[in-house]
Amino acid sequence: MRFCENRLIAKIVLVVCVLISIFGFGGGGLRSERAEILLVFEEGTDTSLSSRHSMDAYLDQASESAALLAQEAGIYLDESDIPARVSEEAQSMKSEEDLSERSRIYSALKEDVELLHTALRAENLTDEQLTNAQIAYYDFKGAVNKIDNDAYSSLAEAFNRKISRFPANFLAKLFGITKVETFEA
Repeated sequence: MRFCENRLIAKIVLVVCVLISIFGFGGGGLRSERAEILLVFEEGTDTSLSSRHSMDAYLDQASESAALLAQEAGIYLDESDIPARVSEEAQSMKSEEDLSERSRIYSALKEDVELLHTALRAENLTDEQLTNAQIAYYDFKGAVNKIDNDAYSSLAEAFNRKISRFPANFLAKLFGITKVETFEA
């Protein structure tokens, strides 16, 4: 009896090939891709500056601008707790090492800075006072723009879209592969 004529052996080979494809290439491939994205975050695509370093610099810039805006607003918004919240979030974001926690704080900071900016615009400020607040706000928005356009962010977004669709979402659940933080609100 020849190998190609034995249906049982053919079925076993087919099942083994399917299982290798699913477990070896599917889950293993997703895990490898996630690891590569995190490696881009840590080491970057350019050897002179990693995404982590540039992201840290952008987050620090956003943090400092938010703290400056909170300090400026605290002068005019005595009864509001928004400046204190922004200042606290800015400081805790700078010191946080956990990527998901830092992303959560960043999202809250972005929302609170917008609330702070809206509250300041509603106040009767002089042109000079409003200009000082606007400069800090625009500095913050510039840092947010850099974070949103960082190479890491686009890779993370693409990976998250990929694992939210079938069959990758099934494999991701099966292998415990989670989404990558994107620093988005």
